[in-house]
Amino acid sequence: MKRRSPSRYHVPNLERALDLVELLKDRREGLTLSAAARELGISANMAYRVAVTLAGRGYLERDPESRRYRLGARLLGLGTAAADRRSLVAAAWPVLKALRDEIRESLFVGCRVGDEGVVLETLPGTEPFVIDVHPGTRYPLSNTAPGKALLAYAEDREVLIRRLRLPRPTRRSIRTRRSLAREVARIRERGYATDDGEFHDGIRCVAAPVLDGEGRLAGVLWTVAPAVRLPRRSFPRLGRLFAARAAEISRRLGNRDF
Repeated sequence: MKRRSPSRYHVPNLERALDLVELLKDRREGLTLSAAARELGISANMAYRVAVTLAGRGYLERDPESRRYRLGARLLGLGTAAADRRSLVAAAWPVLKALRDEIRESLFVGCRVGDEGVVLETLPGTEPFVIDVHPGTRYPLSNTAPGKALLAYAEDREVLIRRLRLPRPTRRSIRTRRSLAREVARIRERGYATDDGEFHDGIRCVAAPVLDGEGRLAGVLWTVAPAVRLPRRSFPRLGRLFAARAAEISRRLGNRDF
């Protein structure tokens, strides 16, 4: 990685931290410290100290199994704050408010980060009991409606299906890659995803993908509600509604295909 010219105000350790963040930005699968140190041209000890410091502040996360570091959820807050008016959250906000008033349930906007999804923004529902999920919360791509929507419209979905771990927190969770591939095909055919207690018993979700001006996956719009308020028979109606509202957000991002 190219080094900057030194100046009297140069802070070498800060520069190394920023170099590591920039390196991981393009490595969705993450990197081990030895690989990062080699690419940055720094010692393994320095890479370790920088990574541990950033992870301690939430800017990096470490997978205990692969020992790879990747960008942390806290960076998303910085990125969202720095985005312009055409950012996903800004484009979605008017749609969220109108949709929340229509269905009274909590609404969420999120995006993919590596092999997971992450919540970017929430709008609590108006029902007496609502499900609260904080921005920065991560969720699997295999057993949640927003995660499956992100997976179904990801350009590398076939690779992801082969690579993803398949957690099974409930008896309804998808258990095989073949089943996951079939579910992805169904989602792409109808334009929305559902979760019938696959992540939490008694909780159901409906989600639809949001595309950017280039037709690429930008994020996902979804709702979460207790099963008693979100019966299975409502899935087709809500699915079509969320697909339409997600298309509206896509148009606000510059997509003209909807």
